[in-house]
Amino acid sequence: MQEPFLFGGDWNTGAQRIDETGKTFVCAEHFGRLSKLGWTDMWRHHNPSETEWTWYSKLEGGARGNGFRLDHAFATPSLMPRITSCRYSHTEREAGISDHSVLILEVE
Repeated sequence: MQEPFLFGGDWNTGAQRIDETGKTFVCAEHFGRLSKLGWTDMWRHHNPSETEWTWYSKLEGGARGNGFRLDHAFATPSLMPRITSCRYSHTEREAGISDHSVLILEVE
């Protein structure tokens, strides 16, 4: 992992009981394995004690249901020092432009 690389998007999974209220994620073990392979979850790195949901399930009648953090970016160790911040913008989701919050990374 010498080459700087960023791997991100809507993954539809995350860390069980951390990126969701319960334990419903499929492929959560593969998500967790990325960190063991040396990749870093950039949002969790920059926000270690935070909880934010990037997508909400829909209940009958369209009401908002459970929240999940589904949108992730993982970086190689060689890229990490260049990423100065990682945050979510919920404005687009709340305005109905997207059903997901936007992940914003600042790279020097």
